[in-house]
Amino acid sequence: MWVYTSVDRPPPDEPQAHESILAPGVRISGMSVDWHVHWTRAMENMLDWPHLPFVHASTIGRALVARSRTARMDIETEDHPWGFRSHILVDGVAERGVLDFRWPNQMNLHIPIRNKKLFLMVACVPIDAERTRMLLVTARNFLTWPLFDRLFNRSNLRIATQDRAILESSQPLQVPDARAEKSVRTDAPVLSFRKAYFARLKAR
Repeated sequence: MWVYTSVDRPPPDEPQAHESILAPGVRISGMSVDWHVHWTRAMENMLDWPHLPFVHASTIGRALVARSRTARMDIETEDHPWGFRSHILVDGVAERGVLDFRWPNQMNLHIPIRNKKLFLMVACVPIDAERTRMLLVTARNFLTWPLFDRLFNRSNLRIATQDRAILESSQPLQVPDARAEKSVRTDAPVLSFRKAYFARLKAR
C-alpha cells in the first residue's frame, strides 16, 4: 500500500518498485522495527559506508575490519534523478557492493554474492518527531522457501539492533545542517542527503 501525503497538489508520478523486487523467481520477506530517533538520523545512517567495520564488525562489516586499520577508503557517488548511487574503494580497489539512495527516505543495498541476487531495501518512515519505523525488506533468488524468511529477518534485526544502539544516543535528534559539523571526505553521501533535506525544508 502506498500513501501520498501532500494535501495541496497531486502526486507527480506513480510509485516505482525497484527492478530487484519485481524480478521473476525472487522471494520477498520483510519486517519492521521502531527506533526512538528522528527519521533523518536513521536515513543518514543507512548511507554511511565507513561505520560498517566499526558498528557491524560481527555482521556485514566483518570483511572490512582488518583492512580498516591500515587501508584507505574512498567513496564514489553518481547522481540520478531519484537520488544517488554510491560504492566504496579500498586502497583504490572497488568493492562490489552498491548502495542507492532514493529520495526521500529509502536505501537500496545490492549485496554481492556469486551467481546469486540479494537485495536489501530499507525505508525510514517517520512516526513523529522522535520515532521512526524502519521497514526492512529482503529480495533474494536463493533459499526461496518461506521457511527461510525467518533466517533473513533475524539477520536484518541483528544488524538493525547494532545501529539502533548508536543512533538512539545521538544528539541532536534531527541531523544538523552540513555546515554545523566538521566532516571528512568519506562523509560525502551523508552530506549529499543533508544538503538536499535542508534545501527542501528551506524551499517549503
